[in-house]
Amino acid sequence: MRDKEHLAYYQIYRELIGPPSGTGGSGKSCPQCGADVKEGATFCRTCGAYPI
Repeated sequence: MRDKEHLAYYQIYRELIGPPSGTGGSGKSCPQCGADVKEGATFCRTCGAYPI
């Protein structure tokens, strides 16, 4: 997480939506939250983890 504000928003997201789920092994996954990350991406669009 970049900062405390980002963490607070992510916690709200997880409470309302739930944890990110994978789509079945295509591409790579974020080491922080487990969400799928597109090939060639350098950060997670779900939790903001950088670098991946």
